[in-house]
Amino acid sequence: MFEFFKALKRVNACEARLDGIERLYRKIDADIDSLNERVVRVSRRMSRREEPVLESDGQPDTGAEETATPPTAISPLWSKLTARQKQLQIGILNRRKVAGG
Repeated sequence: MFEFFKALKRVNACEARLDGIERLYRKIDADIDSLNERVVRVSRRMSRREEPVLESDGQPDTGAEETATPPTAISPLWSKLTARQKQLQIGILNRRKVAGG
């Protein structure tokens, strides 16, 4: 007879632990949802900022890219870059020269 009460006590303890775990799971699930929403918002914001940059890349620059020498001595990986990557890298280096960096 007393075994029934002991078992009942253990069942109640297990139910309490399960309720705590369910609350924790719901909280984590809500945190993941909010994090996912933030990632989507930041991704959209970045894509909006990227569009004008991509549009301006198609237009010829002031010609500074053509006069720059490729930094083959600076980076041993220069030969592994694609033509587009080399063009972008030269543009970055020219902007740094103009900005004094």
